[in-house]
Amino acid sequence: MGHDTARIHHVGHIVEDMAEAIGLYERLGFRVPPPSCPAMSRHEGGEPEPFGAANTHADFPRSFLELATRVKDGDTGRLPADTHLVPLEAPPEVLPLLVERIGETSANLAACLDRFQGLHILMLSSPAIDAAAARLTAAGVRHGGVNTVRRAAPEGAKTPVETVRYLEIDAQEPGGRPGTVPEGRVGLVADLDPDIQGARLLDHPNGAADLVEAMLCVEDQDLPAAQHRYTTYLGRPAPRRALPGSSTSTAPR
Repeated sequence: MGHDTARIHHVGHIVEDMAEAIGLYERLGFRVPPPSCPAMSRHEGGEPEPFGAANTHADFPRSFLELATRVKDGDTGRLPADTHLVPLEAPPEVLPLLVERIGETSANLAACLDRFQGLHILMLSSPAIDAAAARLTAAGVRHGGVNTVRRAAPEGAKTPVETVRYLEIDAQEPGGRPGTVPEGRVGLVADLDPDIQGARLLDHPNGAADLVEAMLCVEDQDLPAAQHRYTTYLGRPAPRRALPGSSTSTAPR
């Protein structure tokens, strides 16, 4: 990949039933911790309730596989009983924007699920995410800019707080959803912190250790446009190679 895109950061499987998905991946030999979900009170003095989106990871040293689901109002009983609720804590002037962004994420998940359950998320790892953002802007790629979020680091990490910096690529056509492209959510994330990632569950019974490739399947007539997009996203050419039993394909890595 280009100098500002190093590897796959994570891919995301968007599912309807989180408990069912976790059970499937555990049967496949992955260690999957309980999911997390933002929570807030619906009325003053009330208990925090989950909303927006819930997710969990099967982690590797340099990457992870994400399982994500939307959380609809009144539908929280479908989350696993051990879901970790994360109360939203932000200054009053910031909280409405934070809630709005979580709502947009949930809406994007719902739009993906309206098509099918499956891999709708591809995020690339960047050692220089600000430079990558500038390169994408110069190339005419619309995106939401580099966002910074902080969350509690896993137990055992040297620092108590994990900082995540990321950008999401926006649809280029008018009226497209922010943070989405035709195949789903695609963007860049700053490289994982080795210390923090090392404190997570990495020893999977199936021996899985990394994500090495993602395959995007498109209609024949859409291949040139997809090739152009990903060549631009990655900052490198897309070599062509023949897949067994098929015509020549384009496969950027």
